[in-house]
Amino acid sequence: MLQYLQPHPREKDMTQVLEEMTVAFQTQPVPEWGRALDEADFPHVYFGTFGAIVANVVCLIFPGMISGPLIKVLGKVFIGDKDSLDFLTQQYLPQIIKATRVNKIPIRERFSLFSKVIGVAVKILYAFLY
Repeated sequence: MLQYLQPHPREKDMTQVLEEMTVAFQTQPVPEWGRALDEADFPHVYFGTFGAIVANVVCLIFPGMISGPLIKVLGKVFIGDKDSLDFLTQQYLPQIIKATRVNKIPIRERFSLFSKVIGVAVKILYAFLY
């Protein structure tokens, strides 16, 4: 589940998907590229993908007792798609908390990661507002 961002495995692994997309970009005219992307076997609901990225980073910075509730609140605020929110909070989040529980990341590294995440968030916010 952590690898595919869905409860069951995909038909193709990412190497196969990327190979098909690369071939399409090399052999098809530009107007056909959109169809190649739309038909590729990867998540097309980006709320879930972005939520998983945020959950991963938050779980690396904070312990599960903080990251779990924090991701649930952030998910309710930013994820408009109920299916993506349910998957993130009910299926993905428990798994990523369990997977990151054994990480022994020093406080200094966690603080460094946190400051980088804040920097990225400010830039993304500025990009949306601009």
